[in-house]
Amino acid sequence: MADAPPAGTSPSDLRESLAPVLELLHARQQAAGFIDASTIAEVASVAGLSPTELYGAVTAYPRFRTSAGPPPALVCGGPACRLRGATRAQANVDAAGETHCLGLCDQPVAVLTDEGPKIAPDGDASTLVAPTTPRPIVGVPESAFFGDDDPFDAVGRARSLPPGDLIAAVTESGLEGRGGAGFPAGHKWAAVRAAAGDARYVVCNADESEPGSFKDRAILDHQPRRLLAGMAIAAHAVSATAGVVYIRHEYRRQYERLRDEIARLREEGYLGDAFDIVVRRGAGSYVCGEETALLNSLEGRRPIPRDRPPYPVSHGLHGAPTLVQNVETLAAAPSIVARGAAWYRDTGRPKLYCVSGDVPSPGVLELPMTVTARDVLERAGVRAPEVKAFTLGGMSGGLLPTTALDVRLDFDGPRRFDAFLGSGAIIALGRQRCPVRFAMEALRFFSGESCGKCFPCRIGTTRLLERLDAATGFKSVDAAEMADIVDLLTVGSACGLGPAAGLIVRHLLANFGGELRAHADGRCPTGECEGA
Repeated sequence: MADAPPAGTSPSDLRESLAPVLELLHARQQAAGFIDASTIAEVASVAGLSPTELYGAVTAYPRFRTSAGPPPALVCGGPACRLRGATRAQANVDAAGETHCLGLCDQPVAVLTDEGPKIAPDGDASTLVAPTTPRPIVGVPESAFFGDDDPFDAVGRARSLPPGDLIAAVTESGLEGRGGAGFPAGHKWAAVRAAAGDARYVVCNADESEPGSFKDRAILDHQPRRLLAGMAIAAHAVSATAGVVYIRHEYRRQYERLRDEIARLREEGYLGDAFDIVVRRGAGSYVCGEETALLNSLEGRRPIPRDRPPYPVSHGLHGAPTLVQNVETLAAAPSIVARGAAWYRDTGRPKLYCVSGDVPSPGVLELPMTVTARDVLERAGVRAPEVKAFTLGGMSGGLLPTTALDVRLDFDGPRRFDAFLGSGAIIALGRQRCPVRFAMEALRFFSGESCGKCFPCRIGTTRLLERLDAATGFKSVDAAEMADIVDLLTVGSACGLGPAAGLIVRHLLANFGGELRAHADGRCPTGECEGA
């Protein structure tokens, strides 16, 4: 492993020396069109790895190419796009293949081109247009994320406070990690500050790759300064001198916007000697949303989850104490500092929710964490009788029937339904949708994105996909056997991907078993699987 930059490294040197591997690979690929053996050997020496180790990492990413030739256009195969015409678009885009969710579920169908993501509206690929990011709907009296105040005013206030007071305020606010885990943010900050080590880092996980989730894109487009302010506040709290934003490769416009804002903040004197931030691009691996896989990726290692303990709070980037948090979590910090922990609690701990799928008005909503799934869907223009099922957490939190629409969308309410809030993303399935086919597509995603580290996930997701594929082909499947595979995924996987894949199937068996049995009898109740 490459060593961390030495103490006292100048800001200009830091920008080159802190986790440089991914940016070096992207730069070489952009210049030559692909990554060859000499590039791998050169970059491996920077990373402190063997060329074989780095080659294993490079080939784990779909966005790195090791052979010459232009990349084909790729149509998003995420659930929102598949519900709205992805198959039609794929048939009409030259040289089109398929890619995982591109984070544009609010404006399907998304297409990844050599110029970046484009949109084929409702599958019409005759004209590809640039994606947009409409401003979120704010359903709280004062927005925690999209106000007109300068969030760096809160940074000045935070830097005047003892770190312990700052951590206490975040703890008192009740802010939880918004990437999906819901771990109390203040407790995590305290653990990083208490860990032994000369260097500390703040890493922002902006690898928003969960199907159905695009809330972080809204912050990156409309409030990048607020995210960077949150990182600066967190850095003061944990005594970090450097920060890294790890952003997904497909967010090209947001990547440039962050770099521009960082340059502006350096000119204004907010970033520099005491604390500086760099931006590093991923290369298309969904599992990098898991914090230890993300850290491996930054270090140039194969992007797979690390064994834990130890945890990143004490042994993170380059082995140093590291605070890894999601975009939304960090972006909430300036409002908490500026208005107080009590304000944040009394406002209902504002949360960003995404809604997509079979809804008239997909988008991002800022709402208190007292809302229900019914509230969110109605704000998106869909009534309960029009919904057959909905997901939580994008696809990682489960597949629920309409009898669960009054579930409160906080971190406790979904547990009554053996479900999880996750990132706060809802995908709605209309009455015309087949939940068996939806579950099959979900397993196609999960099996394709499994990093392969652990055999329960590597093999189990494939076995579930095989059985669901057979079911949509009107073949009988053994529900008890599928339940056994789900149990194995739940208890034996190295990270959350395996349990998430299993949860979709567990809910299919529990909530939509009748539709599964109808397929075994040769009939899809919605007709969606007929002739598919």
